[in-house]
Amino acid sequence: SSSSSSSSSTTRKNAHQSHLLFARKSASSIRKARGEHSQNRAIADDTPVLGLSSNNKDSTSSSSSEERERLVAEILENVDDGAFGGAMSAEKDEQTFENIKQLELVSQIKPLSNPKIFGYYDVAYTKAGSKQDGAPAGGAFRSKLGRLIFKTEGLEQNLVEPNFVENRVAFELFGCIPGEVKLRGTFEQSKAHDNDGKTVRAQFGSPTFRIFGLPALPIGPKSEVTLATTYIDDRVRLGLGGRGSRFVFRRKTKEQHERDMGYWGVAGLAVVTNLVSTVCMFFAARHYQSLGTRPGMTASLYAAFAMLFAFNFILRHAGKKCERDGWEIAPALSEEAKSFLKGTRENKTENVFGKSNN
Repeated sequence: SSSSSSSSSTTRKNAHQSHLLFARKSASSIRKARGEHSQNRAIADDTPVLGLSSNNKDSTSSSSSEERERLVAEILENVDDGAFGGAMSAEKDEQTFENIKQLELVSQIKPLSNPKIFGYYDVAYTKAGSKQDGAPAGGAFRSKLGRLIFKTEGLEQNLVEPNFVENRVAFELFGCIPGEVKLRGTFEQSKAHDNDGKTVRAQFGSPTFRIFGLPALPIGPKSEVTLATTYIDDRVRLGLGGRGSRFVFRRKTKEQHERDMGYWGVAGLAVVTNLVSTVCMFFAARHYQSLGTRPGMTASLYAAFAMLFAFNFILRHAGKKCERDGWEIAPALSEEAKSFLKGTRENKTENVFGKSNN
C-alpha cells in the first residue's frame, strides 16, 4: 500500500514537472515571436531597432518617425531659398548639414532595394566635399562665371526603372534665351563598395547642350561618378558623392516634372526667332551707318533693333509669368476629363455638337 502510494506521488510529480516545462517553452516561443514581429515592424517603418520590449516599442517608433519628419521639414524649409540652397545663411546651412547627418544615422533597408528610389527629383541643395573641384551639380555651368552667363532655372536628377539616370541643368542664356544641358546614363551597384546596397556607379554619355527650339549638340566627353543614397522617404532622397559632396534631392511627381519642363522652355522658339530678326536689324543699321548718306534710316534701324532686343525679354518673362499664373488658377482635371482630352474615351472623340468624329 505504501509502495503504491509512493508510485502515485512520483507520477503526479513527474506530470507536474512536464506541465511546467511545456509552459516555459510556450512562453519562450511567444516572447520570441513577439520579438521578431517587433523587429520586422522596426525595419518596415525604417527606424532603428532600439529594443524588443512590447511596452515601449510603439512609443519609440512614433517618436522616431516624428523626429525624422521634423528633420526633413527643416531641411526643405531651409533650402527653399530660390537659389538651390546657395542663398541660405551660414546658420541655416550648418543646421541643414547637421540634420542631414542625423538622417544618415537612421537604419533603413538597402536603398537600392527600395522602389522609392525611382522617380523625379529636383536638386534642392548641394554642399561641396573636401575633394570636390567646382560645383557638385552642374559643373562649369554652376560656377560663378557660368551662373552669370547661364542663369540657372532648374536642376534635376531623375531615376527611371530599371537603371536609367538623367541629370539636367535648365538655364537662361543672357537672361532671356532658354536652354538646357543634359546628361543621360545608366547606373549599377558599385563593386568597389562591396555591393553595399546604397552606392552606385553611374556612367554617362556625352553631355548635350540645347537652346529650346533648336537641336541638341554634344559638348563634352563621357563621364563616370559614384553616389551613395544615405536616406530616402516619400519627400527626399539624400546623397553622398564620391568626393564627399552632400546632396538633397526633393521628390516631385511626373506632372510637376512636365510642368517644369514647359516652364523652363516657355517662349523658347519665339525668342530664338525674334533674336534672329534682332541680329539682322543690327547689321542692317550698321550697313546704313557705313554708307553715311541716310542718317534717318540708320537711326530708325537702330531704334528697331533696340525694340526687338527688349522684346526678347518681354517674350520670355511674360511667358513665364503666364505659366505661373496658369498653375495657380487652373483647376485639377478629373481622370474622365484627361481621357476625353486625349481622345481615348471609349476609343472615340466628340466635337462640341456632341457628334462623333470617328
